[in-house]
Amino acid sequence: MRVLPNSSQAIAPLIGVSTNTGNFVRAALNNRSSSGANTIYAASGYYTFEQVASDFTEVLRKPLRIVSVSGKTFRSFLSPPLPLNIAQEIEEYLVLLEGAGYYAGADLTASLGLLSESPVTWKKFLVQNKGSLL
Repeated sequence: MRVLPNSSQAIAPLIGVSTNTGNFVRAALNNRSSSGANTIYAASGYYTFEQVASDFTEVLRKPLRIVSVSGKTFRSFLSPPLPLNIAQEIEEYLVLLEGAGYYAGADLTASLGLLSESPVTWKKFLVQNKGSLL
């Protein structure tokens, strides 16, 4: 179970940092003069927290459930050991995903079209890393 200060329907862009970052950097360097490369959104896709949990459960066969709690309750899980101001920053970041979203809901299609290879999706990441995640 994971608790969040927002709904399980909040949407977040995900990127496999160790596997996808170079792909997005390559796209930026190879398309410097391209008008479509002015902004590159580094994410393999948008996922709801519910979808993240569902894929986790399906691939790893370990149940994961997202539970929404108040901001105060969420901060209480983080602080201590984290200082209260850091816990509050994490809460505020997660709450922002519910509204405008991390990239303000920008379409990822143009950014993904600049990549030389398909990015690793959340589900593929789980499959590739199953052994280390169990």
